[in-house]
Amino acid sequence: MAESDERIPSKDESAPDPIDLEPVGEAAPEPDPDPKPEIAPEPQPEADVVPEVVEVRITESSSKAPPKQAEGSDPLVRPGMGGAKLALGLGVVLLLGALVASGIRAGGIEGSGARVVALAVAVTLYTSLLHTGTGVAAVMVAARIERRPTGALELAAARMLAAVATFQLVYHLPALIPGTVGLVFSAILGVLAYSAAVWALFRLSRLELGVVVSGHVLLLIAVELGTHLTYLSRSAVEALGAG
Repeated sequence: MAESDERIPSKDESAPDPIDLEPVGEAAPEPDPDPKPEIAPEPQPEADVVPEVVEVRITESSSKAPPKQAEGSDPLVRPGMGGAKLALGLGVVLLLGALVASGIRAGGIEGSGARVVALAVAVTLYTSLLHTGTGVAAVMVAARIERRPTGALELAAARMLAAVATFQLVYHLPALIPGTVGLVFSAILGVLAYSAAVWALFRLSRLELGVVVSGHVLLLIAVELGTHLTYLSRSAVEALGAG
């Protein structure tokens, strides 16, 4: 039979060849026949690292800023009112008026002469200058009590001279009442005028005015008391010597 003579291909012969699925890599580069040696880069010198310095400048105004003053720390003798020159000029004018008034009052006494008038004027001038100093001391004491700075002493002295001269002028005006009562009345009017002058010139509160005036009166009494005690002791010694 012809069909039987035909050769039946086997399974291995009829199957196609397997396909290689592995990826084909790139071809390796051919080696350089004359390789050049690699030159390493020269190390660059490190730059000097300068740390950044932040300069902080403190201005004089901020470093020396005055501390904030507490309430009530302003000086007792406040500037203003024309300054020391105006107060001094006012005091000199008032003092001249007081000297004239004391001379006229002393000359009005029966039996008085030029010597009595000169002594009265000299005593008025001396006590005015003396109690200007005690007045400045009273202002300093008042400032210490109030725990406040005194202020300009020359301004305090000029104003106090004007206040003391006001007392002297009022005190030496012709007495409205004769005798000892008239002297006491003149002294009271003088103290009132002095207090008004201190209040107007120094611009003090009622409490401050009371401290200054009372302190000044106490110092005045102490000085006058010492003067009278000295006079009485000398008079007693002279009386014993004469006896």
